[in-house]
Amino acid sequence: MIHYFFRIYGMLLATSVGGLTGAYAFAKTSRIFYQTQGGMADRTDTITWWQHCGWILVGGIFLIMRIYQIRNPRVSLTNVAAEQLVNLKKKGDEQEDQTPPEKSAEPAAQPLNPWVEVVIIIWLGGFMGALMGVSLLLIWYSLTWSPFYPASDSDSISINLNVSLYLVGISSVLGAAGSVVSHVKYEMNMKNRTKDK
Repeated sequence: MIHYFFRIYGMLLATSVGGLTGAYAFAKTSRIFYQTQGGMADRTDTITWWQHCGWILVGGIFLIMRIYQIRNPRVSLTNVAAEQLVNLKKKGDEQEDQTPPEKSAEPAAQPLNPWVEVVIIIWLGGFMGALMGVSLLLIWYSLTWSPFYPASDSDSISINLNVSLYLVGISSVLGAAGSVVSHVKYEMNMKNRTKDK
């Protein structure tokens, strides 16, 4: 279920990035063209039309590329990374089998201080949450450039600094809390498994 959520979110993010890029490029190009042709007074609607065309065209291209990347295992970055991890694990297992028994016994690594481990987990979860908040801001900002954004609400709904900070801050806090909860659940599962053995 989470896997499909991230796939859909990745497609939405790719479409937003492509749409924003296309809308800005088309609007800027048409603005420069109309300025060289002698005036911009009556060209606002035409520039908006080009902006929306750029959003649909480039956003559609990015969406198609993302779908192709998901459907083609050779191009998918997650599949390539998983393949490399499996290959590394196989190589590690082969090296362990080849090492003589007297050399295979190595001193165990010192465990991290529990507080340091908690701080690292909170920081990583907060960082991932902040990235999620920034991506949500990007999707929102791209939507304001798209033809799907209602023109009547352009003044009532605006992206300002306070809303951005709230969104990124709440996402960071939720990410940190989620990482701590998942780590606690993992530790409890490991303790239960050791008890069962």
